[in-house]
Amino acid sequence: MPHGLEMFSALLDKLHQLIRRKREKARKHPYPYPVVLVVRVASPVFSGQDLEAAKARGEIRVREGAFREVWLLAREDRRPGWPRLIRLDDQQPQWALGLC
Repeated sequence: MPHGLEMFSALLDKLHQLIRRKREKARKHPYPYPVVLVVRVASPVFSGQDLEAAKARGEIRVREGAFREVWLLAREDRRPGWPRLIRLDDQQPQWALGLC
């Protein structure tokens, strides 16, 4: 079944809207523990490499605030079937160095 044309800028807009909505929701409900946000990107067109390149160009922005960490889980081009974890909040924890 054809999936049509997906624009990368539209995908990034949806991602920013989702993160903003989740941040607002988390602020309304204070949790007694740190919260980590993981967003699954289910695009049939764009992969983790595309999203990492967009992050490097500064096209993906995450404000400091409601989440301890923000991650994307995306499809991998080089190893089909294996997910790719991309940390968006610019800090790399020691335990994740082998995962990304």
